[in-house]
Amino acid sequence: MYIGTVEAENKELAKIYASFTYDEEDWSEMVVVDRDQLVWVRKPDWLFAEKGDELL
Repeated sequence: MYIGTVEAENKELAKIYASFTYDEEDWSEMVVVDRDQLVWVRKPDWLFAEKGDELL
């Protein structure tokens, strides 16, 4: 589950900022990832088409 972002000068500060910024969330583990390392996967729009809709 995505809960938010932080901006930091290095990885160690990012971990500290994230743990303090999101301490109100109910979490036991957290992953801090460099934004340029994210790989987005999205379902194609045609998967959400209603029965009978025309595909363009």
